[in-house]
Amino acid sequence: MLFRSTNTWNIAGATVSITGNLTIGSASSSTSRLSKVTVSGGTLNVTGNIVFNTSSSGSAVLDLSGGASKVNLSGALTKNSAGTLTPGTQSTFNFNGTASGQTLTLGTGFAYNNIQLNNTSASGVILGGSVTSTNVFGNIMLQSGLLANGGYSVAGNTGKQFSIGAGCT
Repeated sequence: MLFRSTNTWNIAGATVSITGNLTIGSASSSTSRLSKVTVSGGTLNVTGNIVFNTSSSGSAVLDLSGGASKVNLSGALTKNSAGTLTPGTQSTFNFNGTASGQTLTLGTGFAYNNIQLNNTSASGVILGGSVTSTNVFGNIMLQSGLLANGGYSVAGNTGKQFSIGAGCT
């Protein structure tokens, strides 16, 4: 007999602020357990880190697919082994830290729609992989601070914008 334990936190049309870290999943997560944070037309503010702590990508999920959802992250976005970041067609992920070396995590299981970059530290936001049309579907907006490509390429989608605000590099 298979027992499935699901822990879901739904943020629907509201603003939730976390002072500290948000950990999705646990080191003991398996395919029979699911930890999911769903932001549907709301805003999630995290002053610390968002950590995906699982060995199975389907066991730790941050779902932004419901409406104009937004995540404002001041710390790191860390995938210890696996995890899933699901964008919506109107969602935005804002890297707005002041800490040095905030990484835009890309790779298996992680996709974004719109990305805003607002890290004002000397090293800004650093790409953690190549930006492709399969992991960034919307616009990339460098609004303040610096974007370091880390040697990775940036290739967006047709009809979408890569914009750089005044004073940004």
